[in-house]
Amino acid sequence: MITIARIDERLIHGQVGYAWSVVYKSDAIMVIDNEISKDKFQISLLQMACPAGVKCFVCDEDKAVELLNKYAKKKIFVVVKHPGTLLHIYEKGVKLEKINVGGLYFKEGRPISAEAISSAKAALMGPLSSIGDSVFKATFMTIFAAIGAALALDGNPMGPVIFIVPNVLLNVCSRWLFIKYGYAWGTNLVVKMKSSEIIDKFVEGATIVGMMVVGAMIVGFVKLNIACVWNIGEKEIILQDIINSLMPSLLPLLLVLGYYRIMVKNKKGMYICIIASFVLGIAGKAVGLF
Repeated sequence: MITIARIDERLIHGQVGYAWSVVYKSDAIMVIDNEISKDKFQISLLQMACPAGVKCFVCDEDKAVELLNKYAKKKIFVVVKHPGTLLHIYEKGVKLEKINVGGLYFKEGRPISAEAISSAKAALMGPLSSIGDSVFKATFMTIFAAIGAALALDGNPMGPVIFIVPNVLLNVCSRWLFIKYGYAWGTNLVVKMKSSEIIDKFVEGATIVGMMVVGAMIVGFVKLNIACVWNIGEKEIILQDIINSLMPSLLPLLLVLGYYRIMVKNKKGMYICIIASFVLGIAGKAVGLF
């Protein structure tokens, strides 16, 4: 049973994965797209974006009809890029009771929506805000505050002026210029990104960086040390040292990958992992494993 069908060129993202799927209590999210279903990299990205415990299907239109009929008793949230996809599966006999229209982006002949511009602004807000704070607050304001304070301490009436006037001018001028040129350059950027492969390259690069960060976090935050020690003659053999000589942090990595697989395969995987951590830790300490 299709709980709701959503048209959204972003496919699975925060709103779809963690809001709509929860509201409609979906057992699975199905992405229907003839091109993406042939791209293993895109499929893996969508599966990673899917919430833990929710099954993710990525398939073409014909396969979708087959799966929807097979899992007719399951609550499935369908996401597509284009209305034509829903029309195709509807003509094949799939019932569509609710259709929600989400993000549709710029294409030749299609105007740029206010939602697309707002989304781009929101996405750039995080990385660019740190630059603005560094320039405006930490550098520019600090310099003129120091000069103004030094003059004021000497009794010079120009002290407050030196501090206030440059900061006001910077704020007013920068806001006017940033709004003017930001709008002009931003609309051109959206057009160029949609007409090239920049977005795909950006997503691929962000995924690589994200996996590197996850790997670094495993080493820093996950600790799993084996306490087994054997004495053979006068030589002491420490199992943990042997494992570290093969690959440092191998056990934390295997633990994280195991928990990840549990959470992907099981709807209640998060609870299973929590309970498994307690049982593994207590039992391992009791028998002297840890």
